[in-house]
Amino acid sequence: MFFVLEGIDGSGKSTQIGLLYNHIRSKNMKVVMTHEPTNGAIGRMIKRILRGKEKADTLTLQMLFIADRADHIDKFISPNMKNGGIVLSDRYFYSTIAFGKATGLDDKWLSAIFSKFLMPNAVIFIDVDPKRAIERIEKRGIQSRLSKRFGQKERHDNLETLTKTRMEYLKLQKNYKNYFIVDGNRSIKEVSKDIIAIVDKILQHAPVV
Repeated sequence: MFFVLEGIDGSGKSTQIGLLYNHIRSKNMKVVMTHEPTNGAIGRMIKRILRGKEKADTLTLQMLFIADRADHIDKFISPNMKNGGIVLSDRYFYSTIAFGKATGLDDKWLSAIFSKFLMPNAVIFIDVDPKRAIERIEKRGIQSRLSKRFGQKERHDNLETLTKTRMEYLKLQKNYKNYFIVDGNRSIKEVSKDIIAIVDKILQHAPVV
């Protein structure tokens, strides 16, 4: 089975996917975590662009995300699912649609491309107020991986872009099945409880061997 956690930067996805992973492992189920962009060659190029180390226009960046995702499905997601495992991904194509449309790309074009991609059993959007997300990003300070290494925020970490992206994420619920929205403005424990409840309900109806 395949579950995706989505959200704007600063929404707490990394924390929540770790908690979900530990919960599923406690049930003695096979589970792996992954993320996008990946650590592969294409994913590393994307990260360099996001950190301002390489230049690329919006279309080029999104095409790289698409290529990275196709490779991700082929080399990691599908093989793990075929082996009976549960795959948890921090971001998937919903990110590309939301960020892409927020930065001026045609969402119909993006949606058409992803219609051929593997669909998750559920996608959970952690909805956080953009101002709070910015505060979380700023609060990371020197502890932030990006701040520590590069002394700067990622390309999309600004209030205007995060606000537009959040709105695009909310709109996606109308277009996709099994798209859940969880209020991420609450405590870590409260958010985790809701995410786990969604996943547990799906696992109960489709037990993994």
